[in-house]
Amino acid sequence: GTGGFKAAVVHEISPIANPKFSKMSGIQEWRNVVTLFVNVGDKHGNSYDNVFTHCGGRITWFAQPRQGEDTPVIQRITRTKDGKGMDALALATAPAGLIPGDEDDEDD
Repeated sequence: GTGGFKAAVVHEISPIANPKFSKMSGIQEWRNVVTLFVNVGDKHGNSYDNVFTHCGGRITWFAQPRQGEDTPVIQRITRTKDGKGMDALALATAPAGLIPGDEDDEDD
């Protein structure tokens, strides 16, 4: 498309600064956060391998081929400020009932 939807989202996130962004990239870096623009399908039947699971609490996201585990932005995504990594982030943001060890967790 034209990138209009992404432009609207970027403007909502930063309405004053008017940041530059690539309409083709699924990653937008900010000073304090990384925003992922995830393709999940469209009205024309196109689908992608990105999948939300656990009632939307987790995502399987496939980056562009130029993004890998050693890429600085991917490293930034997979660690948190306190250094505990994605496990701590998942525990802090998991929807109710999806926290490991929770009595209602059906995956045990």
